[in-house]
Amino acid sequence: MKVFITGATGFIGSRVASQLVEEGHSVTALVRGLGKALPLKEKGVRLVHGTLDMLDVIREEASKADGVAHLGFKHDFFRDNSLYGNAIETDCKVISAVVEVFKGTNKPLIMSGSAGTLGSVEGEVDESCPVPAFRPSRATCEEVALEGGKAGVRTAVMRLPLHVFDSNGSMFQQIQERKAKQEGAASYIGEGNYQQSSVHVEDAAAAYVLALQHTGCGDTFHIGHGKASGRELVAAIAAKLDISTASVSMEKAAELYGPLLAKRLSTTMVVNSSKARRQLHWEPKHPADAFLKCVAGTYS
Repeated sequence: MKVFITGATGFIGSRVASQLVEEGHSVTALVRGLGKALPLKEKGVRLVHGTLDMLDVIREEASKADGVAHLGFKHDFFRDNSLYGNAIETDCKVISAVVEVFKGTNKPLIMSGSAGTLGSVEGEVDESCPVPAFRPSRATCEEVALEGGKAGVRTAVMRLPLHVFDSNGSMFQQIQERKAKQEGAASYIGEGNYQQSSVHVEDAAAAYVLALQHTGCGDTFHIGHGKASGRELVAAIAAKLDISTASVSMEKAAELYGPLLAKRLSTTMVVNSSKARRQLHWEPKHPADAFLKCVAGTYS
């Protein structure tokens, strides 16, 4: 396949691009600059300069492709929560642009979603769980993609858990770890009983590659393998740093992380990935307890 990918220099996107090349696919990546993209170029990925706001470039490259993997997203909102709405708007425009090009072709468009769009839910959650009606949310982007499925585009939303990790842990765990160093204690929110799924980044990337080949029209897949409670994660961080653990209120957590991230860190969201295993033939290679072991530095 000829695959056009956004977000190819990112944590997950770089693995998706690499796995596609390893499987013999021809990959073109949208990149903002050459620096971070050099490893991709060395692997044979064709680089196209552009940003997520350059819809003409995205349409042109999509028209040359057999499939699109859209993993790019504006993450500026971590610094300024008010920018989240703009990130959602841009994401919807990118998805709409690709759907416009792919309409009636039965070509695949795979996009990144977040299990966090479902809010906080007890028990294992599959794809039938309704999405809460709050906006702006990445659920808005999902709706645009899934509507594309009605227009003859094989769209799929890959709902990722909070913790997508490698041997160094996950982005959100590393944020917590940095705060723990600053504060002198690793903190969980409230009682720390909230639970969240995790998945190794290589296993997550494999799901995207499989979805390009096997997805139907308008599919959603939950991707996760393993889970940890807030207390378990904080205990692993504390053991690694040789510091104590502590409980903080939601108000204090909002001061530490910002209100958007504090809320996300304290949600319960354990995903059921049976559909991905069944329909995409997805089989994670890393064990379910790998995340906490990576955080503690005991996983190899």
